[in-house]
Amino acid sequence: MDMMKMMKQAADLQKNMKKKQKALAKTKVSYEHDGVRVEVSCDMKIQSIQLDEAQVVAGNAKQLEQAVQKAVQGALDQAQDAMNKEMGSLTQGMNLPGNMKLPFERGNALNILLDNLVAALSRLPSIGRRTAERMAFMLVEDQRGLMRLLANALLEADEGIVCCERCGGITEGRVNPCRICTGERAEGHVLCVVEAPSDILKIESSGGFKGRYHALMGRLSPIQGVGAADLRVEALLERLQPEGIKEVLIALGTDVESEATAHYLRELLEPRGIQLSRMALGLPAGSAIEYSDAATLSEAIQGRRSFT
Repeated sequence: MDMMKMMKQAADLQKNMKKKQKALAKTKVSYEHDGVRVEVSCDMKIQSIQLDEAQVVAGNAKQLEQAVQKAVQGALDQAQDAMNKEMGSLTQGMNLPGNMKLPFERGNALNILLDNLVAALSRLPSIGRRTAERMAFMLVEDQRGLMRLLANALLEADEGIVCCERCGGITEGRVNPCRICTGERAEGHVLCVVEAPSDILKIESSGGFKGRYHALMGRLSPIQGVGAADLRVEALLERLQPEGIKEVLIALGTDVESEATAHYLRELLEPRGIQLSRMALGLPAGSAIEYSDAATLSEAIQGRRSFT
């Protein structure tokens, strides 16, 4: 399930739950056992306990104690069932993940709410259970409204930001294809292939590239079960002729998966007469040779250019 959609549903659920809880507080159920009658409101609060006079006169304290316990438990069970039935109607049509619970289920409601928050945060990249717990407590303890601010920002982003249908980059929902795809570019015949939309933003902010982009939305990784069919390779091939692409700049990383993806693209593009290029590798700007490893130095020397 999409996380943004889940958060929006959760916000709507919370709003409707408050209304239901007010109504449930006015709804009462009762349970009677062995001369003891207990009345409980459906917000799980005991309203009254009535004892049969015969029970009191009998003077059997242990029997009376057991009767009260069973009557209270029976009334609470009825109230819980009534609340579950009423509140359960709020979640009809919601496809909740298996590890998500609802705060009106049996158990500690506070723990369930925290578990839900931790479970949602744990789904973010590179966020483990412990980190998610620290983030959750930080949000809960913050007194400056950070949680509400974050929730509103996420909902607004979910409604207003989409991936461009052509290049896969980030764009506003009302501007699709994006401005880079539809606008004039000095090197519009050059297509820069990247792994993710975030790479487009990074390269574009550098100001060093004036062509167009194409995000593959991943890289080949047999270990993780990611094949060519899982990437936007077909969409890349379909763009070449209509857009008059003469050069494809493969702007992927240097790890094993990225290298495998780059070689796969070369096998597809070379027979089509497309000029292929890769980003230069070498010393980072502002760094010193003494801090560079052997592989980086070797790439820098092999990729040297004339000094003018």
